[in-house]
Amino acid sequence: MRAARSPVTIALLVVLLWGVLAPAAAEEQSVGERLFESHCARCHENGVQGAPMKSLLRQMTPNAIYNTLTKGAMRFQGREIPDGDLRQIAFYLTQREVASGELPTFASCRRKLRLSDQKASAGWGIEASNTRFVDREHAGMAAADVGHLKLAWAFAFPDSVGVRSQPAVAGGVVFVGSQSGSVYALDAHTGCLYWKFDAAGEVRGAITYRDRDARGLESSRTGILYFGDAFANVYAVDAGTGGLLWRVKVDSHPAARIAGSPAVFGGRVYVPLGSWGEELAAASADYVCCTFRGSLTAIEHRTGKILWKRYTVPTAAVEQYRNSLGKPQMGPSGAGIWSTPTIDARRGSIYLTTGNNYSDPVDDNSDAMFALSLKTGRVRWKHQILPDDVYNDGCGAIYNDAPNRPTCPKTPGPDADFTAPPVLVALSGGGEILVAGQKSSDIMGLDPNDGHFVWKYRISHDPAPMSGGVWFGMAVDGDTVFVPVTGTERNRSVPMDPNTHLDQIYKFSAANGLYALEARTGAIKWARTAAACEPGIECKGFAAAPVAIAGAVFAGSIDGIVRAFASSTGKILWSFDTSREFPAVGGKTGTGGAIWGAGALMMADGMLFVHSSAARPQSVLLAFSIH
Repeated sequence: MRAARSPVTIALLVVLLWGVLAPAAAEEQSVGERLFESHCARCHENGVQGAPMKSLLRQMTPNAIYNTLTKGAMRFQGREIPDGDLRQIAFYLTQREVASGELPTFASCRRKLRLSDQKASAGWGIEASNTRFVDREHAGMAAADVGHLKLAWAFAFPDSVGVRSQPAVAGGVVFVGSQSGSVYALDAHTGCLYWKFDAAGEVRGAITYRDRDARGLESSRTGILYFGDAFANVYAVDAGTGGLLWRVKVDSHPAARIAGSPAVFGGRVYVPLGSWGEELAAASADYVCCTFRGSLTAIEHRTGKILWKRYTVPTAAVEQYRNSLGKPQMGPSGAGIWSTPTIDARRGSIYLTTGNNYSDPVDDNSDAMFALSLKTGRVRWKHQILPDDVYNDGCGAIYNDAPNRPTCPKTPGPDADFTAPPVLVALSGGGEILVAGQKSSDIMGLDPNDGHFVWKYRISHDPAPMSGGVWFGMAVDGDTVFVPVTGTERNRSVPMDPNTHLDQIYKFSAANGLYALEARTGAIKWARTAAACEPGIECKGFAAAPVAIAGAVFAGSIDGIVRAFASSTGKILWSFDTSREFPAVGGKTGTGGAIWGAGALMMADGMLFVHSSAARPQSVLLAFSIH
């Protein structure tokens, strides 16, 4: 997965900050400027795709910059910079010192948190099959109620410019992670804070909740929360108190990170592993690329004991050749897992999709779909969808002479990998089908028994490889699959200005929109595209995964508008523009902008929860209620 071409807001691009050395005193300013020129100017002052201009970096808080380099997406690049220098980075860009802790933005709840009677569960896909469908009992609303949704409260995340952790909702409590590594327990109806847990790094995936009885964890009086961080740590936390039950590291590679969400099933926690850091690090000509390989790890839910681990690339990387600088080029590598796996209890299988290779040689494990045994991790079948896709950020995110760069593979691919999980759809007439979407805008239905194609086609008619991709996931209502699409080719005629909307920064794509597909055949039932959305307003690209209830599907777009569509016709039932400032609980102000995270939307108990970010502190979690 190439972060430099991600269809996310400028907030995501903010985290692509290279190692910056800056002075802590005004008299050293010229030194800091020279260091910035040396380490950062090639990206941050030249409008390079994926790198925010320095004017945007200056609008961040010092803690947000520091957290990005120590806990977040750029912690791999900042790992060898002394802590004191990291703090000087933040001071140079913001002229403010890094605070010792988060700013006091919380309104503490007056009543005690009680979850002991809950029998709920929540995770990224809602169901183990990843349909992202919420039934009437848990949604607390019907399609007829959607038009009554009103903003109830907003929560501003301290020092987080790009929050992407999907909330889990149980017993009137919202559990959500953040870019700063904090996990919060908030009252669903007021937004007040019950407790806060600090993970070692950014929590990017969904918080997965399981009730006490479903797991038999006697040490907990309430439910358990499972989640991962940017340092490849997995946590089990008591939902009632925020107390740590266990923590385990699933991989020792310095660039390993958990971007997808753990899936909890049958007394096991299945953890996907990816790596942004190494793919980005390869943009440096002297980097020895690449050795990371994706994996899925099964963990015993009570103790944190690792039961098995399956690498997507079965053999460790070895030197393949020496590049033009005389440095070893390692491989095979890559094939990270960016999304939550899909559980098939009837077949005893777990399905996952993989990203591209990072370095030569190309193998048959990248851009592929796997079916593994739930019990042992053995590969039951594998289907590579796109061969020969090997890419890293030495290939063109910065340089025009990509094939001649030392770290770039000899024949780079399009980076059109899978970043969304497959969905297991139960068909009304009997049978099941796996539906998957790719960054290339290819949509496909596969037989879950052996992985062969049932149907496949490309939504976008533009030959450009990134003219309309599926990025973070889909949703299902009955036999209908809702597919969000956004084109991500960079419009280089538009400057990377902090006040520029994402839909202007990326080239217009006629494929942008939300599509309703017939799961059995792939036929399009209806589409709300840029040219045919609502009167006078175009539907911009949809990156975030939708969420569905009976008769309605909710989707958020990169221009900040969240909409509810009628499942059968695509008629817009409700919409709200999140691209503005919001008074937040605790007396602070949060700023919305674009809806782009993998799990930016969730609903429960008559409420809709939406992440929105404008690349400035603080990103917001918005809570809407029908009551």
